[in-house]
Amino acid sequence: MWNRLEILGEKPRDKITWNINQQVIQTGTSRGLKVEYALEGIPQKDVSTEKDVVEMIFSGTSNKQIMEELDIKKMSIRWQELRELQETGYEILFNEDRNSYILTFSQKGK
Repeated sequence: MWNRLEILGEKPRDKITWNINQQVIQTGTSRGLKVEYALEGIPQKDVSTEKDVVEMIFSGTSNKQIMEELDIKKMSIRWQELRELQETGYEILFNEDRNSYILTFSQKGK
């Protein structure tokens, strides 16, 4: 999908992609589904930053603070998805064996 929307340009593509992803996330969160956020496919040089961003999102750090502290110019769609999950009440646990975060809905997180 991402490649097909490329012809629209970066800003329209990002907006459309986010609107689609947000609907999918909201459908899953309304059911309290477990989510796996895999680090597979992220370039090795970016994994440390990715982990930092994930941890910061779920510790309640604002997007603005994350971008300033980590010198990031834009929050990716992936990170926007995580913010949506965090705000809905999901919590994270890192699974070393799978090299991924497992996100589960928590009533106390809401």
